[in-house]
Amino acid sequence: MLKNLPKARRGSHDKRAARRVLQRSFAIAVKPFVEAAKDTLAELLRGEVVQVRLTEEATSVRQAALEDVLARFFVGSRRCMIHAGRLTLWPLDMRCAAEVRSDDPLLSGWDPTGPATPKAARKLSRRVRRLQGVEA
Repeated sequence: MLKNLPKARRGSHDKRAARRVLQRSFAIAVKPFVEAAKDTLAELLRGEVVQVRLTEEATSVRQAALEDVLARFFVGSRRCMIHAGRLTLWPLDMRCAAEVRSDDPLLSGWDPTGPATPKAARKLSRRVRRLQGVEA
């Protein structure tokens, strides 16, 4: 993306302006995402002879794709929540959305942690309060 800009002339800040626009267009901050992507890549390639580096364009494409998948996932979760007649998004809704979108390899086999239903959440909070010594 940034390589396709015309060659910079003295006093021109086209690349800097394009980089700022690109960084502001994401919902997730760019620096933490890049650090997480590099850490994940380092873990995947641990012990490999060939070292892989990520270009700025590659990380921005990955970030855009990840944000798109997450947005579609939360829209599906919200639909499941509305279908159940609730106003709060529960892990059960996320499980439902993951099952509906089982063709997506990013969500296959994904299981969110936490109580699945409001009843299970109340039961868990009572148990935690009892263990902490606070009467329910």
